[in-house]
Amino acid sequence: NFPQRSNVVRKHGRALAGLTKKQDAFFRSQMEALSEYFGEDLREGWHAAEAARAAGDELQAELDVIKAELGEKFLDGIVPKFSRKMARTYASAWNWVKQDYMQFLLDMTQEVIKPPTLSVPSQKLVHHILNRADHRFYNFIEFYTKIATAKGGNYFQALREAGYMLAREVPSFGPVWMLDMEPANKILSAPPRYVAIEPPAAPTTSISDDGVIAYKEVPRAGCPTFVEYAKEMA
Repeated sequence: NFPQRSNVVRKHGRALAGLTKKQDAFFRSQMEALSEYFGEDLREGWHAAEAARAAGDELQAELDVIKAELGEKFLDGIVPKFSRKMARTYASAWNWVKQDYMQFLLDMTQEVIKPPTLSVPSQKLVHHILNRADHRFYNFIEFYTKIATAKGGNYFQALREAGYMLAREVPSFGPVWMLDMEPANKILSAPPRYVAIEPPAAPTTSISDDGVIAYKEVPRAGCPTFVEYAKEMA
């Protein structure tokens, strides 16, 4: 009985495999019919892979030609090599603050910036200088002040007047300019901060004789600084 039972199982297994094959063929015919109806390519991925493989073979052939012509040592020499440990990051603010300061003093000594008061852009520049200044900048000012003192004459007079004007218009710059080390260290160690320099403005609208509407902002009356403006709004 046992051999007959095994033969029956083999027959059923063969029949199941045949049925599965027919189902696969039926499903494939349905998929092909639907892909043709919707205009889709069932082998799109395969075609893309074949195109990539062909492009890779073409590129490899070109590299083989270059390698045969120039040699492995040349190719190894032109391959880029990068190591994060060798990367360097440079900050140039400490240098540009010196350049801006010297240009600012030069403009004042040549009366490009004229006393007795600083314009709003000039005050902005001074605060921008202070926000980037550090102890190296203090040593820089000290060095050039000694040079100016040794030269004397009109240059020293103009530089001194420029420094006094800076200290008057921007009080936080005074200790740095006067080389008062203890308060200067506190100023130079402070983080950068924003300073509102422009006077508070108020909107105004006017209509010309020909009916053109003009809008502009004018200084707010009674509020020369934002301190008065804050008090008024409170």
